[in-house]
Amino acid sequence: MDEERYVELFVRSKVKSAWGRQKIVAALRAKGIPSELVEQGCAEIQTEDYQEKLHEAIAKWRRSHPDEPDNSPKLIRHLLSKGYNIDEIFKTLP
Repeated sequence: MDEERYVELFVRSKVKSAWGRQKIVAALRAKGIPSELVEQGCAEIQTEDYQEKLHEAIAKWRRSHPDEPDNSPKLIRHLLSKGYNIDEIFKTLP
């Protein structure tokens, strides 16, 4: 029960911090959390919140890099390093 609560709070806080699913999963696995709990925790991620954080991460990067094009390889690498999936990134970028 304690691990379930920990996973739930960890996932919620990391989504709030604009972490992507892949980074969250990697961090939980590094902590030795069982795969079932990791999958269960990631299944509870609210799609709207997740998409909003991805849009915010893109907007923040664009503000600090105004001269870069919208689909810059630098932006894509940045979002990948935050743990977002390449498919999610390309669906979100114009």
